[in-house]
Amino acid sequence: MIKHNPPSPEPLHRTIARFGEVTVLVVGDFILDRFVSGVIERISPEAPIPVLHGRGETLNMGGAGNVVSNIVSLGGAAIPVSVIGILLDGVAGELIAICRDAGKPVLVDPKGRDYARYAGATAVTPNRKELGEAVGRKVFGNDEIVAAARDLIAEHDFDFIVATRSEKGMSVVSAEDA
Repeated sequence: MIKHNPPSPEPLHRTIARFGEVTVLVVGDFILDRFVSGVIERISPEAPIPVLHGRGETLNMGGAGNVVSNIVSLGGAAIPVSVIGILLDGVAGELIAICRDAGKPVLVDPKGRDYARYAGATAVTPNRKELGEAVGRKVFGNDEIVAAARDLIAEHDFDFIVATRSEKGMSVVSAEDA
């Protein structure tokens, strides 16, 4: 069994307390999420589909916009950056290198299976399924998650990986653990 010691919560508490001093560059897709609420009073006669009688609608920022909202809600400042169209190959790597050269940490919510494009980032935050796809095998339990994270850390020079696990919380694996 892989022994994995959870990190102390103290650094996280200190970081949150200082969030008002932080400015974060957020690069990504900004999305507008539309939520419709209402009441279902019947099933459609044409198909077994519930019919919603809309009573209200809310619009919220999604994607990278949600990250900006969360940063601001914690008292930080955010600089949002987005591109309309397709981001060219290599741009993520160049941005990571520029930020790391400036001594700034880089956190990435990865998309796709090719984590080489995020090489050198401080941390990546895949969910359990994305982590398995990145290493080419299914990961379920903590030992498998830690082993997969160690593989990615070694291969792509990440400082740590935060693997989210739905209702089971998250696993944090650092380069020191690898």
